[in-house]
Amino acid sequence: MKVPAILACLVWLCLPSLADDLEEIKLYGGYQFTRLDSHAAQDALNLQNAINPTFPLLKFGNYQNLNGWNAGLDESAFAKWFSIVADVSGSYGTNNVNLGTVGNVSSRARTRLRLFSLTAGAAIHAKTQS
Repeated sequence: MKVPAILACLVWLCLPSLADDLEEIKLYGGYQFTRLDSHAAQDALNLQNAINPTFPLLKFGNYQNLNGWNAGLDESAFAKWFSIVADVSGSYGTNNVNLGTVGNVSSRARTRLRLFSLTAGAAIHAKTQS
């Protein structure tokens, strides 16, 4: 987590020196909420209980909520109507899973979910004259 933040700060600090060479660059960032449907994964794992009844039934919920960040840039150095766009994001979440009780011993597990994405491509802007 520290390395991406340091790189983002360095890029941000270097942008004014590139301003003469670049026609237009747009940076954006924000908060991201992701809701994963984990119902199918839970059902698949619980099939093991049907085969082997000593395997505990897992109950970690039908959905997993993740909180995270989103950042990107849009550079139109080639033409005013064409730009290169890149977007990166990361989402994080934790969940406590009760694995059940055998005898007088109860078992719990903590899951950590991390989801990262990187998208890039070209954008065509339809601008009208005012």
